[in-house]
Amino acid sequence: MTSKWQCPAVMGRVGCPARGQASTASAIELGLPLLRPPADFALRGCCTQKTIDFTPSLDEPSHQRKLAQAEYFLSTAWRRLYKGRARVEGVFGIIKNPGRERVQRGQARIGGIAWMTLVLAIKASVFNEHELRAWHERTGLGPADHPLLQPEPVYNGFAHLTQEQADAIDETNLADVHRRAA
Repeated sequence: MTSKWQCPAVMGRVGCPARGQASTASAIELGLPLLRPPADFALRGCCTQKTIDFTPSLDEPSHQRKLAQAEYFLSTAWRRLYKGRARVEGVFGIIKNPGRERVQRGQARIGGIAWMTLVLAIKASVFNEHELRAWHERTGLGPADHPLLQPEPVYNGFAHLTQEQADAIDETNLADVHRRAA
């Protein structure tokens, strides 16, 4: 995967004699570090152009993305910087999990971004309810009578009814409808 890179001296983060006396003078004035360019800097694209395109080699360890980050991979500063991101990625994993909210492409066949946004908002609220219940069970904190913490009714799936049972349910429902209409 090719990416575009820019020299840190061009970005104003360091001083470099390859970029001229002004770069070095301003870096000294601002207290920025000074680089020592290679002897053949005039032949290198990174020292003569504003940006370069970089395609990492899979065989070269120094080309690994985790080594090209601002903080050392898995250091305390790195963990502090990326801990929020790890939580978000975990939430995305749970929401896509087939055992939980099962958000996936083609799942809700409805037209329009507004309807899809509504479906995803409902899925996110269900996730939040599960997380709230898990937190309450884990810590015991929060009001025990909160409506979101009440147990869900038991759902045993579909039941196969006989014709007589189905007729009895229909009669009860029709009687309710006639009673309300009267």
